[in-house]
Amino acid sequence: MELNKNILIRNGLALLNSGFLILKPLVIVYFVNNYFGNEAYGQLSLFLSSLSAMSLLTSFGTNISMRRFLPTEEDLLTKRRLFYRPIFFQLGALSILSAFLFLSLPLIFNELKIYQVFIFVFYYFSFVLFNYFLEYRRFTNDIYNYTKYSLTFSAIYVSSLIGLLFTNSISEIFQILILESSAMFIMFIFLFTGIIKQVGFGLEFFRKDKLKTEIKKGLPQNISELSEIIIVSADRYIVAALLTIAEAGIYVTSYFLGSVPLLLIRVMGLVMPQLMFLERDKGSDKGVENILDIEIFVFCFLSIPYLMVVIFAGNEILEFFNIFSFQAHLSLIVISLATIFYGIYSILSVVALMELKTLNLMKMVIWFGFFNIILSLILIYITENFVSVAFSTLFTYVGLSCYFYLKMSSLWDYNIKFKSLSLLVCLALLSIMVSLLSAEYLNIPGLSKNHITLIVFFVLYSSFSSIYLYSQKVIKFVI
Repeated sequence: MELNKNILIRNGLALLNSGFLILKPLVIVYFVNNYFGNEAYGQLSLFLSSLSAMSLLTSFGTNISMRRFLPTEEDLLTKRRLFYRPIFFQLGALSILSAFLFLSLPLIFNELKIYQVFIFVFYYFSFVLFNYFLEYRRFTNDIYNYTKYSLTFSAIYVSSLIGLLFTNSISEIFQILILESSAMFIMFIFLFTGIIKQVGFGLEFFRKDKLKTEIKKGLPQNISELSEIIIVSADRYIVAALLTIAEAGIYVTSYFLGSVPLLLIRVMGLVMPQLMFLERDKGSDKGVENILDIEIFVFCFLSIPYLMVVIFAGNEILEFFNIFSFQAHLSLIVISLATIFYGIYSILSVVALMELKTLNLMKMVIWFGFFNIILSLILIYITENFVSVAFSTLFTYVGLSCYFYLKMSSLWDYNIKFKSLSLLVCLALLSIMVSLLSAEYLNIPGLSKNHITLIVFFVLYSSFSSIYLYSQKVIKFVI
């Protein structure tokens, strides 16, 4: 595997950005659980879980050409059309949806005030505009400005939220939503003015035939992503409906902490897909395979130690977020394991977008989405606790990743280096066994057996892995 210096720099910036981005949900999880309670966090998480689904539903996949061809398009007029047509269509669809929400939500939820519905709508518009205009920087490989705007947003929001909470200026969840949506809208204005300077502005709308073509190509991709959201989010709604909102809040916290390794996927997803598309358009299949190899190896290399952390220190992590529950700890471990399989699937699935084989992806994800919901309902009915839905998620991700690899291998030769991954797992298992034995004989004042186990594991795992990487030249750095 070859790791280009340019890839390192871009992923370094993406890692810096994502490190700050993760502060946002961590701050929310910590303060909402500690200031307002698990039930309040459950309510907030249910709303936030709907954002990506709402964005997908209102775009109808009309942004697929923008995502696929913007990285390589050089003609200014074509670039402008690629960028503006999808967002104008989505804003129109979102306006219709907003009118429906204003009419229906107060009737469905009697306790909901009209100003609260307005906050929901304003949040949706701010979310769509901010993220879409930020994506322009990503898909034009302008990682520096992408990082700058994203970091600025995170800094404004997190610092303002912490300041207002410490001064007791926030008394309800809706004020948090107002703060975040306002920060997103302000950043959208800056993004909008910057893009106007680059590509100008035009009221670009789809012709009827072009709109049909875009929806035909993009809707399967959107349905696939929506099905992935259902797999990720449906369980928390099931817990809230069949158990309690407080338990849903506890489960979502465990899910969030267990999914932290997906930060790596987010980091690599800011840069790697565009590089893959460039390699593919140049006819370099080997370049695409090289990028996939790097992503999978790096993700597994860093995800395995995190799994050890949640096994031996998960209780202490959860207590920091005001959660004292064995079920929560077990869910955290199961989700951390499931995340490894989901991460591998996420890396491999970019090929479906690259080859525009979105219909194949859609069918697979829909079936596994239904499987996850049905299995979650059955297990939670039998066990009456939320750990069962964590196991349902694990079974779903294992099945999805394996089936996707087998199915898509006929369309693309992934050429995954399973030998390197197998040896990585063996090194991890060896490190675990030695560290567990060491913890029985080592006695360090101020450290528990779990802490000693983790320290020894990290020392051994990093040492063994470094020796293996160096001796086998698994990753070669190219200057």
